[in-house]
Amino acid sequence: MRADAERNRTEILDAARRQVAVAGDALTMDAVANDAGVAVGTIYRHFPTKTDLLDAVVAESVRRVADLARAALDRVEDGAVAWDELTAFWTAVAEDPHAGRSARLAADLLGVTHRGAGSPLGGADRGSADSAVEAVATLDALLEHARDAGDLRDDVTLADLFLLMSHAPERSEGPAPGSDRARYFEIVGAGLRPPRLDP
Repeated sequence: MRADAERNRTEILDAARRQVAVAGDALTMDAVANDAGVAVGTIYRHFPTKTDLLDAVVAESVRRVADLARAALDRVEDGAVAWDELTAFWTAVAEDPHAGRSARLAADLLGVTHRGAGSPLGGADRGSADSAVEAVATLDALLEHARDAGDLRDDVTLADLFLLMSHAPERSEGPAPGSDRARYFEIVGAGLRPPRLDP
């Protein structure tokens, strides 16, 4: 792919991620084109249908989740504290300003939502399906490390983790942008901890 075509594709995907965060799968190709600063025909050359574009956004979200999870687990296996890496992981995913609905779509593809979406492979291309499988296995291992260390409640599941990440409040405006999110993660973190018994 030529450099300008690759650049256009990247700009289109970035714009589509922003539009997904606002409109979900109701986004329009015209809105994506306006956001990306390209002609709508350019989008159709890269993504023949809106479904193709949405699939690419979800695939990218899943790959990002898999990469972040693998890096966190690698650090834990090198001696890092699992709880610290787990909280850093979910914050990195949910703090993406465009992660809201994209994260929910990714969670559906991963097959770990409470709605019980089917196989994580359904409808995905081979690469994103492989990323989904890797993400599930890696996150399960990360949760297990945190449980074994006594830092995570025994009943917390992968579905819980994605539910919490995908429902983080939108980034706030004003004098303290992000303060709502920071408070959300503070409360969520406390709720994921096992109860401590007084000595």
